[in-house]
Amino acid sequence: MKVSLLVPVYGVEKYVARCAESLFGQTYNDLEYVFVDDCTPDNSIGVIKSVLERFPERRDSVKIIRHEVNRGLGAARATALAASTGDCVMHVDSDDYMPLGAVEALCRRMEETGADVVDGAYERVADGKTVETCMPYHGRTDRYVCMLLCQNIFSNRIWGRLYRRERYKRCGVEHIEGIDYGEDYSVVPGLLYKSDRAWTDEVVYCYRADNTSSYTHAMSDKNYSSYVNAVHTTYDMILNYDDYTGHYRTAVEIGVMNLWRYLRSSGRGYKLMEEVFNYEPYGVMAWICYHLIRSRCPLKLADKTYRMWRTVFVKFIYVYGKEKPDTRQTSHTW
Repeated sequence: MKVSLLVPVYGVEKYVARCAESLFGQTYNDLEYVFVDDCTPDNSIGVIKSVLERFPERRDSVKIIRHEVNRGLGAARATALAASTGDCVMHVDSDDYMPLGAVEALCRRMEETGADVVDGAYERVADGKTVETCMPYHGRTDRYVCMLLCQNIFSNRIWGRLYRRERYKRCGVEHIEGIDYGEDYSVVPGLLYKSDRAWTDEVVYCYRADNTSSYTHAMSDKNYSSYVNAVHTTYDMILNYDDYTGHYRTAVEIGVMNLWRYLRSSGRGYKLMEEVFNYEPYGVMAWICYHLIRSRCPLKLADKTYRMWRTVFVKFIYVYGKEKPDTRQTSHTW
């Protein structure tokens, strides 16, 4: 089973050596590396090439593709995916790194279960130390997708997972140029929707939480626009599925409401949201929360109502999920 490691590169000269070392040093042999140089202004690519000299056995498996102009994270991920030829893919951010047995652990679990997607545990690291170890969700994928759609319950991380490449075509999911901040939210729920999912509690990824220049540490006007478009894309995706249930619809409504909360609390206003997203609340609670947020009522009241709705919904999907546990640790539908 060939695995393609997809790595967007921009402004990571300080961190990319450790990333490259961890990728070239993997114990799994059947690997392809696709680095996308999104017009990085520093010597990141030079560092990658320097590290590669110490791994001559990997040289023929490495592709380095350069964008003619800077196009952003979404475009870089799309370019990497299009250039890959593996049966499976993993996304790796170039300021992060992986334990040397990570790919082997994920592939072993995929072969054991026949799953479409395999999650692993990951560590948050800062200043060279592990801050937190985060375990993968141990439960049914339909519930997990609902909680990802809600936002703020689990991280919509695209990394730290092994995906069968065919999931992209089967689900009609793509990385969209211009969606950089929040791009995980626009992709991951779609890839997991109706997928067979498994997990391993082995740590397979180290997320660097101390890179203050990363997308997750900045909320510029550009990132704000990207976030709106990411939520809009996911909302349309759920509504376009012919067989979605009310659970998924409610979950994505909660996710949309989280965006409205952010717009009000940040003081950015609703103009862009209204320009690109012709949103009408669906259901009683969505209507109540929407009008509380958009009205002059105290933000604390709107926020409390929203959180109550989200809490009740999460409890509801646990109570009404009545299928028997899956011994393969994969997904079910309601």
